[in-house]
This record gives sequence, structure tokens and C-alpha cells, in this order.
Amino acid sequence: MFAEKGKRGLKSYNLQKLNVLLIEKNDFMRGIMREILREFYIRNVQDAETPDAGYAIFREFPADLILADWVPGLDGLKFLKKARNVKDSPNPFVPVIVVTANTEVHHVYAALDAGMHDFLAKPISATLIYSRICRVIERERDFIRTRSFFGPDRRRSQNAPLGPKSRMGPNKGDGARRRTDPVAGQYWTDPSLTEEDVQRLLID
Repeated sequence: MFAEKGKRGLKSYNLQKLNVLLIEKNDFMRGIMREILREFYIRNVQDAETPDAGYAIFREFPADLILADWVPGLDGLKFLKKARNVKDSPNPFVPVIVVTANTEVHHVYAALDAGMHDFLAKPISATLIYSRICRVIERERDFIRTRSFFGPDRRRSQNAPLGPKSRMGPNKGDGARRRTDPVAGQYWTDPSLTEEDVQRLLID
């Protein structure tokens, strides 16, 4: 598996000591993702099928990485906002990868605004999951706090051809940076994105 990753231009990392929390509604998909993580020699995996159960585990389990599903019936963004913002969060800086079949532009923006580190569009594969883990390791993200947001810097790629461009400017209220987007309703007419489209939106 790691030799194959090298051929795809991804570095090989020793992930054996990584603690992963998996929040996934579907039992079958949860099993598949556990097996994929085992292929990377990740053995310390806790899982949950609801955001509330996931947060209860998160309070006791020192997760280094969280994979959070976002589908009807499981609001991964609800978990994400709670992990980032509530006072009893054990680690508001924990990297969270949102895993979802919601792949329109406004979905990516919503996940960014909730405080995600990265976005993984379904259907998943071992290579895609590994690439996201690599990116969390390799791309350090500054955290930004404003009156309405706490999480990794939300700046999007300035070269992304899809959707409205983000405009960054000073937030006079707290000295942090803030984002000003066009009317949010415009996002709802955007088409579904391919994996390549999503990456163009996320690349700094």
C-alpha cells in the first residue's frame, strides 16, 4: 500500500500511533473505512454513528484526527462546530476531515465555515483517504478566531475558477481576518463538483 502511494507522489508516513475518531452513520461504510485505516497500520480507531455519540467519545479519547460523515441523518458539521467552539472541548484544534456526498460549491464553503481542515467527497478510496491524511500532516493551518468563527484559516484558492471569489479584509472589531462572500443563495445553483474541482477550491 505504501509503495503504491509513493508511485502516486504521496510520501510514506508511519501512522501506527495515530488515534483516529470515525463518525459515520452507515455500519457497512464504517467497516470499510476501518479496514482502509488498518491498511495504513492505524490500529487505534474509535467510531460512532451519531454526532452526540462521537462527541462523548471525543471527550475521553485523545483523537489526533477525526473523519466526520455529513449526510441526511448525520450532521457532521454539528459535531465540528461543537468540537471547535464549546468550552468543554478537549481539543478545539483537532484536525477534522469532512466526508460527504454533498459536493456542490456551497457545501464546501459551509464545511470551511464550520471549521474543517479538509474535505473528502464520496465515493471514497484508500488513496483519497491517505492523500487527506498526508495533507493534514504537510499543510500547517493557522487558526483564526473572530466573533463568529474559530477554526483553520478559511482562505480559498485565488485561482479556483468555480464559485464566487473570497475577499479577505481586516476585521476592525478583533484584528483578525474575515471573509466577505456574495449572497449565499447563489451557491445553491452551483453544480456538483468533481474531486479535482474540490481540490482547486481548497488549495492555498
